[in-house]
Amino acid sequence: FTVSAFSVEIGTLENLEECDNGTPDTAVFDLTVNDDNALNGQNPADYTVTYHNSMPDAEDNTPLTGNPEAYQNSMNGEEIFVRVENNDNPGCYDTGSFTLTVNYQPVIAAEPIKLEECVDENGNVTFNLEENTPIVLGTQNQMQVAVSYHTSLEDAQSGDNPIMNTGAYVQTMNPELIH
Repeated sequence: FTVSAFSVEIGTLENLEECDNGTPDTAVFDLTVNDDNALNGQNPADYTVTYHNSMPDAEDNTPLTGNPEAYQNSMNGEEIFVRVENNDNPGCYDTGSFTLTVNYQPVIAAEPIKLEECVDENGNVTFNLEENTPIVLGTQNQMQVAVSYHTSLEDAQSGDNPIMNTGAYVQTMNPELIH
């Protein structure tokens, strides 16, 4: 007869974050981005990764309510449970969990106003870009939303290279488009 030992060790799972989808505290998550983390270097052909709504569901192997590749969370801070099971011995498994966090999706409440200034005696023009902050925020809570200004659309979309001195920005070309 043959004696075989099986082991399963779940890896460090990544907490997931998404922006809300227009409804506060809800978003769609792809839980399967944690598959590789859950497998912890183990061969995916030898193990099955499943997602569950509770630890008892993970222990009992009761499926997740919803599609793990497009999972709509039920509340902000929801805990998702993972089960990694040996395909040759389904009784040999490990479980873990991670959290789903939904971040507020800010919106531009109104288009910023055009800023115009006179050239000073040294030929420089300085602008206070922050004049537009309350306009673009509208009624949004300034404690939940950070406003940054950029010299290119690409930087604005990625959040890279923000203008640092927004209260006294020296224009580099005339006219200059600020994002």
